[in-house]
Amino acid sequence: MMAMGVVLLWLAGACALLAFVYRKAFADAWAEPVMRAPVLILESDDWGYGPPEQAQRLERIAQLLERFRDSRGRM
Repeated sequence: MMAMGVVLLWLAGACALLAFVYRKAFADAWAEPVMRAPVLILESDDWGYGPPEQAQRLERIAQLLERFRDSRGRM
């Protein structure tokens, strides 16, 4: 029983030490803005014409994404 108490005390101390050392990172992560619902963002700096294979790949991606719906049935 004594050994378990020592292990729990050591674990609590290690957690407290880590929380103290990384307190700035934890505070920054906690303050990070988030969206209420997940959002898919497609970003590119080149929307120019590409090879014909690119159009085929984009069509396959569009077909794949059509299978997914949110909780309200929207695409």
